[in-house]
Amino acid sequence: MQKKSPGNTKPSTLGRRVKDYGFAMTAVIMATTIAIPMEWLVSNANLALIYVLFVMFTGLKLGSRPAILASVLSFLSFDFFLTEPRYTFQDICQDELTILVFLLVIAVVCGAAASRIRHQLILLRESNRYLEAMRVLSQALTARGTHDL
Repeated sequence: MQKKSPGNTKPSTLGRRVKDYGFAMTAVIMATTIAIPMEWLVSNANLALIYVLFVMFTGLKLGSRPAILASVLSFLSFDFFLTEPRYTFQDICQDELTILVFLLVIAVVCGAAASRIRHQLILLRESNRYLEAMRVLSQALTARGTHDL
């Protein structure tokens, strides 16, 4: 049996990571697609919340690493598409810089928190499966015990 070293990842694990990061990028694209038309209706501070929502969803679904990637990409996407001057990473005014920094901080914190919640849910499901298996085993042993008498 081969020991698993930190550099020895299975192809399926690597494929899943690529898929997870692809999902994170897709989430940012979707957030941007929603935010750009809404820019005329709401302020940039409120548009940042769209990105936070997608980062939280990514964290719940896939964990903290994809959520952190989504938060960084959200930061860059917000700056590139929704701040003046458009389509550049230059000349950010103080208010927009504050929004961008808070977006990044909130997204990273929410992504990590959502990841912890996801991990707890996975542990709870495993615990329930174990308890169900024990219940079935107990019933089988009880039924077998009554037949032996």
